[in-house]
Amino acid sequence: GPRGKASPPPPLPRRPRGGEMGGGGAEGMPVRGDLDHLFIGQSLPASAAEDLKGAIRYAASEHFDFVAVPLAAEGGQGKGVDFTPAAESQLSLDAVTWATSVVGFVSDGLDPDGASGGAAEAEARRACLETELRWASHLGLRGVLLPVPESGSLNCSYARAVGELLLEGLFAEGSGEESPTPLALRVPADGSGWTAWNRIRCLCDHHPRLAVALELGLGKSPGSGCNERELQRWQGEPVRFVILRPGAFLTNRQGFPVLPRRLKVLLEGLFRHKVEIIVAAGDPLEALEAAEGAAEDA
Repeated sequence: GPRGKASPPPPLPRRPRGGEMGGGGAEGMPVRGDLDHLFIGQSLPASAAEDLKGAIRYAASEHFDFVAVPLAAEGGQGKGVDFTPAAESQLSLDAVTWATSVVGFVSDGLDPDGASGGAAEAEARRACLETELRWASHLGLRGVLLPVPESGSLNCSYARAVGELLLEGLFAEGSGEESPTPLALRVPADGSGWTAWNRIRCLCDHHPRLAVALELGLGKSPGSGCNERELQRWQGEPVRFVILRPGAFLTNRQGFPVLPRRLKVLLEGLFRHKVEIIVAAGDPLEALEAAEGAAEDA
């Protein structure tokens, strides 16, 4: 049956910061920490996709430029017709809004190399991964975020699954005048994350459509497991998105979240390279202010 629709919150006036949400994002990209060209999105649960227009409107009222939502409904992972998307239909939004205002998270647990049940489970994971990526390509999103690779794996099956779709041209074309959708691999910022990224990037023959979505705050403490050299190495990689998790922040004496110096230095450098921020922290508004504070210093 049809899903229940929550009443969307009323829009609030705001000053656009890098291109209005749903109105085309070609005005500018992040350049040298200029807040008018810094794009920051809000990570939302799958349930928010039941009323994407309302979610986007509310995020815009809180000065976010886009939203990031799971591609699959909760428990909706599956192959082909068994897949249940979080958004009811492509017609939930117009093509321009999909392309400028929505980033999609591919479901965790679809890395074929993480299968413990043998070849059959690995193939099932690969098929589910392909289904979600084809759905994302059909929608023509602002970006698509691949799941974090299985720790300690050689990543061969994962890289083959992604590489074959890229060679097929799945994300080779944009909708209308929009650029092709960037496909970004989520990885932690530590040495294991760089190793996984480098291995998959090489196995995909350095495909130009494959980028990085750097996860900050996955550990128990901000920047845990990362030394200065490991963090600065990302300055030379094609980082398209930075995802700020709650663990990325410290609390200052006034009780507000702030980024530790090492992560702040990293962001200051990445702001010069068209990176986009996705806030997935406890209080998104306070985290937004902390990220913008780093940009002002860049």
